[in-house]
Amino acid sequence: MSSTAPPDQHPAASLPTFSVVIAAVNGYAPLARCLQAIERLEGRAHAEVIVIDRANVARRLKAEFPATTLVTVSPEMTIPEMRSLGMRLARGEWVIVTEDHCEPRPDWLQRFQAAASGPWDVIAGAVVNGRRQRLVDWAAFFTEYSEYMAPRPAGETADLPGMNTAYRRQSLLALPGLVEAGLWETFLHARLQAAGCRLYAAADVLVDHCKSFGYREFLSQRFYLARSFAGMRLRGAPPVKRLAYGLAAPALLFLLPVRTFRRIWRKGAHRRELLLSFPILLSFFASWAAGEMVGYLFGEGDASRKVE
Repeated sequence: MSSTAPPDQHPAASLPTFSVVIAAVNGYAPLARCLQAIERLEGRAHAEVIVIDRANVARRLKAEFPATTLVTVSPEMTIPEMRSLGMRLARGEWVIVTEDHCEPRPDWLQRFQAAASGPWDVIAGAVVNGRRQRLVDWAAFFTEYSEYMAPRPAGETADLPGMNTAYRRQSLLALPGLVEAGLWETFLHARLQAAGCRLYAAADVLVDHCKSFGYREFLSQRFYLARSFAGMRLRGAPPVKRLAYGLAAPALLFLLPVRTFRRIWRKGAHRRELLLSFPILLSFFASWAAGEMVGYLFGEGDASRKVE
């Protein structure tokens, strides 16, 4: 693993405004496109970029992106653990977390900078579908990002995504053990909010989600993520609570499609794509419900390591 000095060993004058942390799990091509988009950003000089690589592509990228910190980790490391490591290595005033298949818009850093002038501890933008040719990709996008897709109103909120999000580093460090816990963003944000931190949705901070999925691939990914989420949610819970949650999980087969349909329809965008992809969407929600049920009843297992 490449070495980076702890934050308190760097003189204040050398600290960047932003540290961009990327968990690399999808191979060379999407990560290279992501880094190319970051290199073109307005204000790039004020940001350090840290890639946590479990896909074993850091060596190929070293010559292409010499200013990027590339850290190779075990393939067994989960995405929340990778993000946690990147946060611990970060030196910036703000730590921005994104994913290797996301491509930020040219004004990304400047938009974050403008939002950072407010009283917020966590700021997250909206997501745009960058893969629009196939219904399966629309269904995958709606499954994962219906709440966060553009257009999204700006304002204080309790619900932010995990891949277009900036954290005030001092707010992370103020809660001992939080970063080290390696949590999915849902639980990380809940703990920050419980500690009095303020979360903000910035409508004009945009990334393009640029990943195509095979149908079976996304079906299995929904199951793994749902099992990981449910297992993490009830870590250490008594068996009776696990049983109750597990028995309630099939209700998601109804709740998730209804919520998603309402969210997208109210936005007034991509209604045609929603209607055409809805049968595929239903199967993805069925996989999610099954994953949550298994996670509640039997724990995470190795699901977290399989999430991409």
